[in-house]
Amino acid sequence: MPPEFAPLAERIVDALLESSPDTARFAGDHRYDDRLPDYSPGAVAGDVAMLHGASVALSQVDDDELDPQDRVDHAVLLARVEQALFELTEIREHEWNPLEHNPGPLLYALIARPFAPAAQRLESLAGRLDAVPDALATARAVLTDCPRIHLETAVGQFAGAAGLVRDQVPELLAEAPELAGRVEPAAARAAAALDEFGDWLRKRLAADEAGRDPRLGRPLWEARLWHTLDTELPAAEVMARAWATLDAVNEELRAEAAHFVGGTADDGTVRAALARLGDDHPDNTTIVELARETLRETTDFVTDHELVSLVDDPCVVQEMPEFARGVAVAYCQPPARWRPPSCRPSTASRRPRPTGRPNGSSRSTANTTTTWCATSPCTRRCPATSCRWPTRAGSGAAPGPARWASPARSSRAGRSTPRS
Repeated sequence: MPPEFAPLAERIVDALLESSPDTARFAGDHRYDDRLPDYSPGAVAGDVAMLHGASVALSQVDDDELDPQDRVDHAVLLARVEQALFELTEIREHEWNPLEHNPGPLLYALIARPFAPAAQRLESLAGRLDAVPDALATARAVLTDCPRIHLETAVGQFAGAAGLVRDQVPELLAEAPELAGRVEPAAARAAAALDEFGDWLRKRLAADEAGRDPRLGRPLWEARLWHTLDTELPAAEVMARAWATLDAVNEELRAEAAHFVGGTADDGTVRAALARLGDDHPDNTTIVELARETLRETTDFVTDHELVSLVDDPCVVQEMPEFARGVAVAYCQPPARWRPPSCRPSTASRRPRPTGRPNGSSRSTANTTTTWCATSPCTRRCPATSCRWPTRAGSGAAPGPARWASPARSSRAGRSTPRS
């Protein structure tokens, strides 16, 4: 392996983790546990410059000189950098989606995960609580033309985040009461700022402005799909496979429904089977315990029949916290990748049944046409309508890879990065 790739990759990974506290949390890196994301224009411009320089530096690595494992590492890291750059320069979701500014998940990670003593987590939590007022002030400054459905969802999520601060921070503080003088004032300011932001969201809703379409549009949607899947598979093929799978599953469903209630294997029989199943369904008071029991039964079945090896990490099934509701009916939150085994419970959450507002109004449609860009320094084909490589403040030239400087490498411009 060329000696320069490893230190280059380490510097870039460190910069990625520093720029995104949520990415660091997911990875199990706790150096930035006292921070929230900074979406101010200056901070975003700095992140874009960092990502652009990293992309240039990685694109200049001669991957033919890397062994297979390091070639995969190089491809994965380059894909991650280019995805982050695409999100900040093309999607720019922090400018129109208030959910991007919800501090609840990062606060909750310090409260709910016992990866360190309570005192250590509370010190970090105090830092994040201190950052909430400024972070929400930035949100109000940068958010424009928000889709109505995102505003409606954000009202509930930010109310949940305020409830999290008021209800669960004191519970953790009870384990280290000596920090009350540091944490309680920060928590009070954070809760007040969350309430104020909730009022701001409600005023935006009361103004009855339609806001932008929550759908990205075909070109950007397909570009995001390409970056997310990290594959050359086009959206049209993904959709074709999805329809084929749906047709196959529907056939199986019709057959199972006929076996369950009798009759012919058709859609009417499926509706009759679903109606019968609907007569005996859980409600908000029973769904969580039913999920726990189902998990126990499934685990016992897998163990008894020796289907696969099971890990000893516990899986906690709980009601979905209010700050996370409104997007999915359930989710799984795995432990951080680098966390010690003693602190690795997974969390599976289920959302209570919604009461009133329909869901699903922010779907977008796959695209069947692609416009490929070949803008330097991107060495991979990206289905975006345009590539904007922002310049450094006060400079007319695109930012170079000075931050990642290392011995000269052969240029790889125009060559497709190996897929992993």
